[in-house]
Amino acid sequence: MSSVNLAVLLVVGLLLVTAKQSMQMSLRNPNAEIESSNCKLGFIHFGLVLTSDNSEKALLDSGLFVPYSENPYVDIVGRRFHIGYLNKTPLVYVKTGTQSVNVATAVQTLFLNKTFRISGIVFFGNAGSLDENVLVPGDVVVPEAVAFTGVWEWEEFRAQNKGKLVFGNYNYPENGENLLGTAAYENITLYSPSEEPKEVFWLPISSSWYKAATEELTKDLKFKRMPFW
Repeated sequence: MSSVNLAVLLVVGLLLVTAKQSMQMSLRNPNAEIESSNCKLGFIHFGLVLTSDNSEKALLDSGLFVPYSENPYVDIVGRRFHIGYLNKTPLVYVKTGTQSVNVATAVQTLFLNKTFRISGIVFFGNAGSLDENVLVPGDVVVPEAVAFTGVWEWEEFRAQNKGKLVFGNYNYPENGENLLGTAAYENITLYSPSEEPKEVFWLPISSSWYKAATEELTKDLKFKRMPFW
């Protein structure tokens, strides 16, 4: 074997060993980067998920978010998680983009990363403003319950099983039969630490979220009231 071929084999071998070691470290200990930076995140409670540059700009321009003076961010799976306080409430925020897979990856990282200890996530997306020249977030809404209406099964007009959404109820100018039939929404599984899993259509929201929205995150804040035209 020539010296050139031997050198090539040695280089390729070193690259394979390096790649294998780095992959094993990231899979076995995904929190290594946070742990090595000595981030003290044991009391973090809320996660904030932003979908765009405008959302992040609105947050930073408000002056409400104060990053940690030491270790203000950490990079995980290609995303930067910013760590600090929002109105004195411990918070981690991440900008995800609008694609569902990006949002899902960021949310999963927030919840599964034990270092963050996230108890809940606030989604901060695009919202309307009465003044198009002012970059402000829209209404903050805490619903009583939410449902997965995007997952459904179409039931034909003559089908024995009828879905809850009856297209005929929305005929114009008057209700009646409709050959589109009905749509049956799929239930979701509700998991609870105190009860057995059960299938439900409406997923109730804890009242503690209303308290968090009205007392913890917005305490002592002064809101600007926009006129209606």
